[in-house]
Amino acid sequence: PEVVDLRVVGAPTAEAPLDTVVEVCLDSSGVQILDSTGRNVRPADTPERTLNIFVLRLVDGSWLIAEQSFPDDPDC
Repeated sequence: PEVVDLRVVGAPTAEAPLDTVVEVCLDSSGVQILDSTGRNVRPADTPERTLNIFVLRLVDGSWLIAEQSFPDDPDC
């Protein structure tokens, strides 16, 4: 998947000083799901773009995904 849009929606707080929350629009139109014969079995109605909500946590100088969720309407 490719990140096509990113927005910071939650800055670090006193309760979680190493966390930030971002909304990320991922484009997975180029992703294929292949069976054992190499045939693409990705359903035709799979959305090409999906909005993800990630909690990023600063660990040893790198931002890691600590949590992932989706909004009620994941279209982006």
